[in-house]
Amino acid sequence: MSVKLTDENGKRDRAGLFLPGCRPGPGRPKGSKNLFNMTMKEALEAAFWQAGGIDWLVRLAREEPRAFASLLARLLPKEVDASVTVTEHAPPDRIEIVIVDHNPETGDEIH
Repeated sequence: MSVKLTDENGKRDRAGLFLPGCRPGPGRPKGSKNLFNMTMKEALEAAFWQAGGIDWLVRLAREEPRAFASLLARLLPKEVDASVTVTEHAPPDRIEIVIVDHNPETGDEIH
């Protein structure tokens, strides 16, 4: 099987992989932003504002709560490094139970 070079320097094979003995270049400098990610984020932000911005998010939360929750879950950190110290345990002053039901005709909450 012969290897056909696709790189003008003769360092890569047909699949674009470096040939044995050839070292890759330095790559993107540390700390520099990935241009594709920056462009995609800017495009998503523009689409967000064209779709209605915050009003669109509120509408999404009301009309498609699962989609809104999924979006929210992707934005929240997966782990939180926190230290919690409990110094005093005080009993609650008041306990309140709220029952929320939805009116099937209007979709409004009934308290």
